[in-house]
Amino acid sequence: MFHMTEEKFLRGMDRRAFVAGVAALGVMGILPACVKETSTGVSTPTSTSTTKNILDFAINNPSCIEPYNCQDAEGAQVCTMLFDSLTRYDYREKKLISSAAESWSSNEDASVFTFDLVPGAIFHNGDSVTAADFKFAWERLCDPNTNLTDPSVVSYLLSMVQGYSEFVAETAEEITGIKVLDEYTLQVTLIAPYVNFPFLTSHPALAPVPQAASDFKLFYCAPIGNGAFKMDGEWVDGQFIKVVRNDDYHGVVPLLDGVNFMIFEDEQTAYLEFEAGNLDFCAVPPEVLSEAISQYPSSADGYTLNPDEQLIQGEEFSVRYLCLNSEDELLKNVAIRKAISLAIDRQTICDTLYGEMCVPADGMIPLGINGYQEGSWTYARYDLEAAKASLVEAGYAGGEGLAPIKLSYDSKGSDADLIEMIRSNLTAAGFSVELDDGNWQLFIKKIQRGDYQMGGLSWIADYPTADNFLYPLFFTGAGSNYSGYSSATFDTGLMAARAIPDDTTRLAAVRILDAQVAQDVPVVPLFFYRHHHVGSVRVENLYYGPTGRAELGSCDLVE
Repeated sequence: MFHMTEEKFLRGMDRRAFVAGVAALGVMGILPACVKETSTGVSTPTSTSTTKNILDFAINNPSCIEPYNCQDAEGAQVCTMLFDSLTRYDYREKKLISSAAESWSSNEDASVFTFDLVPGAIFHNGDSVTAADFKFAWERLCDPNTNLTDPSVVSYLLSMVQGYSEFVAETAEEITGIKVLDEYTLQVTLIAPYVNFPFLTSHPALAPVPQAASDFKLFYCAPIGNGAFKMDGEWVDGQFIKVVRNDDYHGVVPLLDGVNFMIFEDEQTAYLEFEAGNLDFCAVPPEVLSEAISQYPSSADGYTLNPDEQLIQGEEFSVRYLCLNSEDELLKNVAIRKAISLAIDRQTICDTLYGEMCVPADGMIPLGINGYQEGSWTYARYDLEAAKASLVEAGYAGGEGLAPIKLSYDSKGSDADLIEMIRSNLTAAGFSVELDDGNWQLFIKKIQRGDYQMGGLSWIADYPTADNFLYPLFFTGAGSNYSGYSSATFDTGLMAARAIPDDTTRLAAVRILDAQVAQDVPVVPLFFYRHHHVGSVRVENLYYGPTGRAELGSCDLVE
């Protein structure tokens, strides 16, 4: 889903992410400002816990915590606690399960889906959760008039729904493919078959919202959801977001009284607070990860935290990559793109900068996702001589006559060393690289406008399918396709694969499509992430899944 936060180059930009999410963007300065910290200096958040059963959880500042623009990993963490979408993927059991919908079905060719909602469920304000609320929420997500200054960047999730294009273009007053059959029955008609559509409906951006969401500014800062936790006051921008248990939840009521999401600008500061006993969960900075591995007992499965399992290092369903602008005159040349990919020494980057936090990426579908193929991207390897030969093929032997390439990045983030290593690698191959630095807001806006040559991004899965990497990142016009990649063969093949009912046959088709994109090199895979997080001795049964979201409904605190 999600592109990701600055320390991971967008741990989630629209998801998806995103772009991923998207990752905590902090880019939505022209969206409604929530309660602001008034101090002019840099402050460190402190716990506001008043009871022993409040979990203190470190995050970066999200871009959005309600469905309208749920595009980054941090925002999705909060949003999934406040809201229930139709379905939910259970990473422990490795299966899709019911959430706001108690059951669902489809027609024979998987182009029409019917969802039967849990009867009697209510929003945090007491309003009933009905099929009409899903239609309202989904059209609010897609309506360019919902927020005139910044339309949602995750509305593309519904692009396969019949009537989406007309509604977005404002030539229709509703999305015709979303039908309310009765109070608790929602029917969705797609423009083409998509067997895995119920996986997509697990995305937090597709949760229902009550009519109170019509007051956009108020709802944005203090969302009213249908989930296991509810807001305790407004989001204090840059400081904290507090949620408390929803005792009227239709599902299993959480054990925790609440969660304080403490907002930090960087991992280093958060980790210092953790070591001082002021946090229950945070990321471990890469420079001290080896020390933490020695200091804290490791989790057996890599994802579950307990008092005797404090450190998790499970594989994440996420990938870091360089996005190459295919509209750029120089980068239209595939030989140039191949040379860039071959010139980057991924193993040395991982060993030098991140240690056990990541492994070199040999493709865009991460380890652990059904569809990963070892070595699937032929050019996602380090081969300096092959990179130089590719430059010769492009007509720039030794880099002679080659104009400098701009590498855009967030100079306020924590990636300066990575950027320098990439520049050094490319220089050794014959490239001249200019660093196009700016703050996060400027960087991401350049990426979104296509006003760049190369830029670093990350993608973390919204749900664990290979399609969730191929469609958002490479389908023509998809919301996170910032490379501008476009292939009629790929588009047609992916749509055909989505309609294949047999999992094995569909997966084989997807792998062929992945191999096709690999040859075109629209992006440069860099590395896959692993968890690098730690919990306090108070934490019991906290599961931090491979998509970078904690399941806190079953978590408890012990003394």
